[in-house]
Parts: sequence; structure tokens; C-alpha cells
Amino acid sequence: MSNVKNHQIKHSSHIKHFSYYPKNKDETIWISNINNMQKKYDISLVMPISGTSIKTIIKNRDLICFKDRLCLMPSYKNFNTADNRVSLSRHMVENKISCPRSFLFDKNDLNNNKISFPVLIKASEGTEGGKGIHKVYNIK
Repeated sequence: MSNVKNHQIKHSSHIKHFSYYPKNKDETIWISNINNMQKKYDISLVMPISGTSIKTIIKNRDLICFKDRLCLMPSYKNFNTADNRVSLSRHMVENKISCPRSFLFDKNDLNNNKISFPVLIKASEGTEGGKGIHKVYNIK
């Protein structure tokens, strides 16, 4: 199920049925579509893939009719920690989990020579996967 009509997953040999539903701002309609699809096709496992769909299911978990067929989901708090790069980095450092060195900075840090170049930068939220990473060689 996707809100992208010709999503590439549609062509996977592992997908038995693909359904398209236009994007809707009302999350309860999306959850209702999931419930209807599960009933109609007797889906054995529902596993959201995108961050947005995971967050929506967690927030609306009580509206899911088939909780026993939903993959394991984190708490809303834990998901938000993992979904925000700054929060995740802090969590990993505090819990002594090996991770790339990360820090939050603003334009003043660049001008005060607190950063040595080149650096890879990415917004703390709003980009998924490898999208939105930029290699910066200087402050210009």
C-alpha cells in the first residue's frame, strides 16, 4: 500500500498485491485503509517502511484492528529519539554506543573556525536515508 501510484516496490517479486491510496492529511483515514486491506487480503504481517508511516502507526496504534499482525514497533518517545539525528547522537554517546562524531552547529560556529573542513552536513530532521547529505569544503 502506498500513496505513490507507481512506487518501485509495486514491481517487486515479493509483493503479491499493491494498492494505491492518495495521500490524505487525516491519519485515521490512512489507518482505516490499512485495516480494510488487512481484512480483504488476510495480510499476515504489516510492516511500515517509511519514517512517516511508522510514526503514524505508533501514534494511532489503538485504531489498528489487528495488533497481533503488526510488526514490533518502538514507543513514540523512542522513535522520535531515533528519528532526530541530534537526539540519536546524544543517546548513543550517553549510552556509550559507537557512532560517528556529530555535533549541532550554526553559522557562527563556521565563522569562528570551530570546524575543520571538509565536513559532511545533514539536517537533523526531514530527510531519510542518504538523502540531503552535502560535503562542504569551506564556509563560502
